[in-house]
Order: sequence, then structure tokens, then C-alpha cells
Amino acid sequence: MDRRHECRRRRARPRRGEFPARRRSRVLFRTGMEAAMRASARFPYRAAAGALVAGVLLGAVGACAKTDAVAVGDLRIEKPWIRAVPPGAPAAGGFMTVRNAGREPDRLLSARSDLAERVEVHEVLNEAGMMRMRPMPQGLPIPAGAEMTLRPGGYHLMLVSPQHRFAEGETVPVRLKFERAGEAVVAFRVEAMTASDAGRAH
Repeated sequence: MDRRHECRRRRARPRRGEFPARRRSRVLFRTGMEAAMRASARFPYRAAAGALVAGVLLGAVGACAKTDAVAVGDLRIEKPWIRAVPPGAPAAGGFMTVRNAGREPDRLLSARSDLAERVEVHEVLNEAGMMRMRPMPQGLPIPAGAEMTLRPGGYHLMLVSPQHRFAEGETVPVRLKFERAGEAVVAFRVEAMTASDAGRAH
């Protein structure tokens, strides 16, 4: 055999400790998954909190079941839903669309539920390239003749310290308090963790 061909063959073989690109990707993926599973086992609360933040900040692919709209004053609250969270999660995100058919602006002042320690109105901000959630103590304005949509990655309700893990298909009553329209109890339907507001009419 030509010695030049033999040299080329030897060069083509990976050296000891080296992996072809495809095999190396599989190894990295497997070791990364194993590390994540070990971290979840050692720090379940931290893992659940991370999943919660990701679920609120990022919209996943999917569609949610329809729920009944609620009218109060000039406002109409549509498509209220809560994204299911993993066991041990410290909170759950709530979403909806509020339409204001009146000539005066309104404001969502607060919210509460018997199934959570407290409910906060949050916004999502981009600070130095990092997405962060922040409470809105002054509430959420609802412009006159317009609508305000609370969705993953934007404005949302945060149900802190729920009494139990909200299961898919469950309804969670939340009392919303508006500056002009007053109060209304809205049933939020719990949807799968992969659900988003994709495909909803706004």
C-alpha cells in the first residue's frame, strides 16, 4: 500500500481523547442533562423557581382553552388563565386581556385570591440585557377605548405562595380591583406548562 495513503488514513482517525463533532455533541448534551438532573435533585426549590421564571418570561408554543369573559363597569376581562408550574414552585403566573369600552381610563389596582398568600401585578423589564420581573405598586393602567393584555414576557399577575400546586384544568378564583369599574371575581383556568397566548384573539 502506498505509504502516503496510509498516513492520510492515520490522520483521519481521531486521536485518543478526541471525539468526532457529532459524537462530541451527544456527549456534551448527555453530561449537561445529567448535571441538570443532579442539581434538581439537590436543590428542588431552586430548580422549580428557575422553571417558573422561564415560564413567565418566555412564551411557549401552544394554545389555551377558552374561559368565560367577565364584565364589570366598562371593562371586559377575557381569556383569564394561569400557567401550571412544577411541584415546589414558589408562585404561578396569571394572564388575561382587559378591554376598556369606556371613555375614561381605568387602572387595575390590586388582586387577591384565597388560594395564594398574595397576588401581585408585575411588569417585565430589560435591564442591561437581562429580563427581570418587578412589582407595580401603582397598578396597571387600562387606557380608554383600548385593551391591555397580560401575557408571558410582559405584564402579568404573580400568585405568590399558592396553597397547593395548581393542576391543569383547575380553576382559580381571583378577585380583581379596578380604580373606576370596581371589583370582579374572575375564574382563571390552569393550562399546561407549554401553553401560551399564541392563537388567542386580542
